[in-house]
Amino acid sequence: MREGARRAAVASSDSEAKQVTVDQSQGLLDLADVDVCYEDADGNSNPSDSGDNVKVSATFEYQFTVPFTSLFNAFGASVPTGITMTPSASMRMENTIFGGTACP
Repeated sequence: MREGARRAAVASSDSEAKQVTVDQSQGLLDLADVDVCYEDADGNSNPSDSGDNVKVSATFEYQFTVPFTSLFNAFGASVPTGITMTPSASMRMENTIFGGTACP
Protein backbone atom coordinates (compact mmCIF):
# COMPACT_ATOMS: atom_id res chain seq x y z
CA MET A 1 0.00 0.00 0.00
CA ARG A 2 2.83 2.37 0.83
CA GLU A 3 4.37 2.11 -2.64
CA GLY A 4 0.98 2.72 -4.24
CA ALA A 5 0.33 5.74 -2.00
CA ARG A 6 3.76 7.15 -2.84
CA ARG A 7 3.08 6.79 -6.56
CA ALA A 8 -0.35 8.39 -6.13
CA ALA A 9 1.23 11.36 -4.34
CA VAL A 10 3.47 12.13 -7.32
CA ALA A 11 1.65 10.53 -10.28
CA SER A 12 -0.70 12.01 -12.81
CA SER A 13 -3.41 9.33 -12.60
CA ASP A 14 -5.05 6.85 -10.26
CA SER A 15 -4.28 4.01 -12.66
CA GLU A 16 -0.53 4.43 -12.08
CA ALA A 17 -0.98 4.11 -8.32
CA LYS A 18 -3.21 1.07 -8.69
CA GLN A 19 -0.76 -0.67 -11.02
CA VAL A 20 2.21 -0.05 -8.68
CA THR A 21 0.16 -1.40 -5.76
CA VAL A 22 -0.69 -4.57 -7.67
CA ASP A 23 2.90 -4.97 -8.88
CA GLN A 24 4.21 -4.76 -5.30
CA SER A 25 1.59 -7.13 -3.84
CA GLN A 26 3.45 -10.35 -4.74
CA GLY A 27 0.40 -11.69 -6.53
CA LEU A 28 -2.12 -11.05 -3.74
CA LEU A 29 -4.01 -8.22 -5.47
CA ASP A 30 -5.76 -7.50 -8.75
CA LEU A 31 -6.51 -4.01 -10.06
CA ALA A 32 -10.15 -4.43 -9.01
CA ASP A 33 -9.03 -4.92 -5.37
CA VAL A 34 -7.33 -1.50 -5.14
CA ASP A 35 -9.05 1.81 -4.38
CA VAL A 36 -7.57 5.33 -4.59
CA CYS A 37 -9.33 8.28 -2.97
CA TYR A 38 -8.45 11.80 -1.83
CA GLU A 39 -8.99 13.64 1.45
CA ASP A 40 -9.72 17.39 1.16
CA ALA A 41 -7.23 18.58 3.81
CA ASP A 42 -7.54 22.29 2.93
CA GLY A 43 -11.36 22.30 2.76
CA ASN A 44 -11.64 23.91 -0.69
CA SER A 45 -14.03 21.23 -2.05
CA ASN A 46 -11.36 19.87 -4.41
CA PRO A 47 -10.05 16.74 -2.68
CA SER A 48 -7.10 16.08 -4.97
CA ASP A 49 -5.09 19.33 -4.81
CA SER A 50 -1.42 19.47 -4.04
CA GLY A 51 -1.14 19.38 -0.24
CA ASP A 52 -4.25 17.22 0.23
CA ASN A 53 -3.94 13.56 1.21
CA VAL A 54 -4.25 10.52 -1.01
CA LYS A 55 -5.29 7.16 0.40
CA VAL A 56 -4.64 3.84 -1.32
CA SER A 57 -6.45 0.82 0.09
CA ALA A 58 -7.32 -2.71 -0.91
CA THR A 59 -9.73 -5.40 0.16
CA PHE A 60 -8.87 -9.03 -0.46
CA GLU A 61 -9.22 -12.48 1.03
CA TYR A 62 -5.96 -13.83 2.44
CA GLN A 63 -5.90 -17.63 2.22
CA PHE A 64 -4.11 -19.52 4.99
CA THR A 65 -1.62 -22.16 4.00
CA VAL A 66 -2.77 -25.78 4.17
CA PRO A 67 -0.42 -26.86 7.01
CA PHE A 68 -1.77 -24.08 9.27
CA THR A 69 -5.41 -25.10 8.77
CA SER A 70 -4.61 -28.81 9.01
CA LEU A 71 -2.78 -28.30 12.30
CA PHE A 72 -5.80 -26.71 13.96
CA ASN A 73 -8.22 -29.22 12.43
CA ALA A 74 -6.09 -32.06 13.87
CA PHE A 75 -6.88 -30.72 17.36
CA GLY A 76 -10.59 -30.40 16.64
CA ALA A 77 -10.51 -26.64 16.23
CA SER A 78 -12.34 -25.25 13.25
CA VAL A 79 -10.63 -22.31 11.62
CA PRO A 80 -11.55 -20.34 8.53
CA THR A 81 -9.57 -20.94 5.37
CA GLY A 82 -8.91 -17.22 5.05
CA ILE A 83 -9.57 -13.77 6.42
CA THR A 84 -10.57 -10.50 4.79
CA MET A 85 -7.72 -7.98 4.82
CA THR A 86 -8.15 -4.21 4.29
CA PRO A 87 -4.71 -2.55 4.37
CA SER A 88 -4.30 1.14 3.49
CA ALA A 89 -1.70 3.90 3.35
CA SER A 90 -1.99 7.69 3.05
CA MET A 91 0.44 10.33 1.83
CA ARG A 92 0.43 14.05 1.12
CA MET A 93 -0.14 14.98 -2.53
CA GLU A 94 2.76 16.63 -4.31
CA ASN A 95 0.82 17.14 -7.55
CA THR A 96 -2.76 18.04 -8.35
CA ILE A 97 -4.95 15.31 -9.82
CA PHE A 98 -8.02 16.59 -11.65
CA GLY A 99 -11.24 14.75 -10.97
CA GLY A 100 -9.98 12.70 -8.03
CA THR A 101 -12.57 10.77 -6.04
CA ALA A 102 -13.16 12.01 -2.50
CA CYS A 103 -12.75 9.50 0.31
CA PRO A 104 -15.97 8.55 2.08
